[in-house]
Amino acid sequence: MTQQTAVVDFPSLEFMQALAKAVNGNPTFRALGTMDLALGIRVTTDARYKKTHLFTFLFDGYTCDQVAEASHGSVPDLDFVVEGTYGAWKEMFQNIQANGRADTKHTLNHLTMLDDPMRAVGPDQTRIDKLYRYNYGIQSFLHEAAKIPTRYVG
Repeated sequence: MTQQTAVVDFPSLEFMQALAKAVNGNPTFRALGTMDLALGIRVTTDARYKKTHLFTFLFDGYTCDQVAEASHGSVPDLDFVVEGTYGAWKEMFQNIQANGRADTKHTLNHLTMLDDPMRAVGPDQTRIDKLYRYNYGIQSFLHEAAKIPTRYVG
């Protein structure tokens, strides 16, 4: 018997927790090697969505050990934050969900390359460079969205 997976809203802590649960349950993610990474995903406002969210992820070894939503105004100690508008994140996740993985125009590398429509920001360049060191693992993490039934709220 298969279990029906509940639809989760994006952006929400539940969506981000579902990403972490999916990646932690995926044995092929372990094969990518370890990641020592404190990652932030910031969803910013746009014409259709009027809230900003900062979700934080702690990758330690082969798993994503912690997922949280930072309170407004807090500045968590993260290696870097990938930030983009609600529309940019929605388009990326919808592309992943439609194709099972991002096409070349919707990878994190492509979307952050020119700081448009997304960009990576952090306390110093050596920590931001973890985006490139762990790019394949981070992208694989985001590909887990293909498994998550999602309702886009904006």
